[in-house]
Amino acid sequence: FQWRPDDNNSVTAQLLFSDTTGRFVRDGARQAWAASADLYHQVAKYDAELLFRNIGSGFRADNGFIPQAGYRHYEANGGLRYFPEHGFFRFVRPYAWGNYETDQSGRTLLRNLFPGIYAEGKHNLALGLGLHTGESGRVGDRLLTSSFARVSVSRDPGGWIPHLEAAMQWGER
Repeated sequence: FQWRPDDNNSVTAQLLFSDTTGRFVRDGARQAWAASADLYHQVAKYDAELLFRNIGSGFRADNGFIPQAGYRHYEANGGLRYFPEHGFFRFVRPYAWGNYETDQSGRTLLRNLFPGIYAEGKHNLALGLGLHTGESGRVGDRLLTSSFARVSVSRDPGGWIPHLEAAMQWGER
């Protein structure tokens, strides 16, 4: 469902159940649920978002693709919103973003908190910069930490070239 109590806030949520049987399930039957909730607030000078997602270990989608099951995802981000009247950029958003993922038993899969900046300019130009310091991700039984910077640039020039995009990353990942 989606609920918009006013022009500045929205709540989006979904709850799904799956009951899978057949030859592709080892124990003959598997039941699970998946849920997501997204709270978003935006005014002229700032925005903020909270997101939660739970995909049960046995969840299967009959008519969709679920790349991973058995995890919980928590996400938060917030940023300031500037609309310069002069200069090349028409929208600038410095922000902070965080992700935290666990398996169903609570073991950390991903931990990430980083600052960044996003800007939109003339000629449909978009520029993004994120500084990931101390991002942790699970590989097997180990939680590996890496630090890197990511820059992305995109433009929609029009004509026979509808979209151009480039991304660069420095550091270890």
